[in-house]
Amino acid sequence: MNTSQPSFGISEPNPPGSSGGPPRPPEIPTLTNLQSNVALYGYALLYILAIFGHMNTLLIFLRPTLRHVSTSCLFVALTVSDSLYLLVSIYDFINTGLRPPDTSLNPSAVCRFHTFAQSTFICCSAWLLVAISTDRWERVRFPFKSKQVCTRRNTFLVTTGIIIFPASLNSHFLLPQLCGRLPAGIMTVCGARMVNPTYFQFFRRTWPILFS
Repeated sequence: MNTSQPSFGISEPNPPGSSGGPPRPPEIPTLTNLQSNVALYGYALLYILAIFGHMNTLLIFLRPTLRHVSTSCLFVALTVSDSLYLLVSIYDFINTGLRPPDTSLNPSAVCRFHTFAQSTFICCSAWLLVAISTDRWERVRFPFKSKQVCTRRNTFLVTTGIIIFPASLNSHFLLPQLCGRLPAGIMTVCGARMVNPTYFQFFRRTWPILFS
């Protein structure tokens, strides 16, 4: 006697990972030894060259004969911005090159601040280069008028505006509701959270245009 129950055309779901079943989630990528070594020795060489170059720049443009020139003030501000960017990049050097275990109390907050600081200093350095080019053009094109325009006071105002604008532009990285650390296997990778579709689309499509 056949005691099996009729199936009524309903089949049992296949177990995850088997043929025809739902796909498994992608594995978290990890750093290879080559990538880690490039980050370790590359960052170390970069820091040595950068410290040497930035120290020489400060020694040159902070001389008494140059510190009162607007162009020198802008170069000093650019050097400070680049130095702060290198200081923040130590986080990348430690986590990518040395790869220690994550012991921070709030790794997502650290990653958000790291991304905010890096993006802000990148923008500051870029706009300071624009200010230096404008200052040099003003001095060449209008040599007499530049004495009233290219002053230390105006340089301070321009530098302050350059700092405030990128900081405001990148402030969204500090909001935990919008941005956080991504499960990419690297503690320095932050991005938009999927919980906010509007911001996610903004981060993917609009933000790269604004940032560039």
